[in-house]
Amino acid sequence: MSASNWAVCPRCLNRARLAQVVEERKLADAYGKVPVEEFDAMRSALKPVDEEHFQSFREDYEFWVVPESGTWHASYGGECQVCGLSHEFKMVETIKDWSDDVAPDRNRVAARWRGC
Repeated sequence: MSASNWAVCPRCLNRARLAQVVEERKLADAYGKVPVEEFDAMRSALKPVDEEHFQSFREDYEFWVVPESGTWHASYGGECQVCGLSHEFKMVETIKDWSDDVAPDRNRVAARWRGC
């Protein structure tokens, strides 16, 4: 099984939130120092950060089992199409007690999954 997904990029979202804090600080500092119309325009220009605007992180992942070796595999990778943030990891684990249900004939696997 494999899939791809577009997720919110944590770096892009964090940068937008930091930029918002800077703008809020500028607005607070301008209070009482600029004409009311200018202050109102600054306040109107300040918009909340919408996470939906930052779904630029493509995630690709895959999970599979190799019955012959009794191993479970997971692979994940992701990269932001805007800022380039990327991450990947791979994991392999042996399925506990996988060989209990393997028929003596290695060409015929009678695997029964436990705990599913």
